[in-house]
Amino acid sequence: MRGVAVEHRSSFRVKTLHGVHAKKRNAFLGSFYATDIGYGGAFISGCDTGISKGDIVTIVGRVSCECEEKHYQMSAMVVHIRADGIGLMWIESDSEIQSTLIDILPMAA
Repeated sequence: MRGVAVEHRSSFRVKTLHGVHAKKRNAFLGSFYATDIGYGGAFISGCDTGISKGDIVTIVGRVSCECEEKHYQMSAMVVHIRADGIGLMWIESDSEIQSTLIDILPMAA
């Protein structure tokens, strides 16, 4: 199947437009949007400069839940790069990912 994109996701994703900041080795890469996000990873739209497959990046964001605003920071590995952004796979522990995404995903749905 030469030239055909193969989907490697093994977890549920939610379409969203969630504002995030991206960092690589504590260097700020910019402000972008997660256009889908889930327990396995996310796609960050527009973020492709200075990034290589296999790089570790930190995604920083915030969510408003009921009466409070929660800030989060999650590490991920770049698993693919396209002209319109990067695909990430979370590398945090499952419990950390689940705890953070429990706050994010209801807002995205």
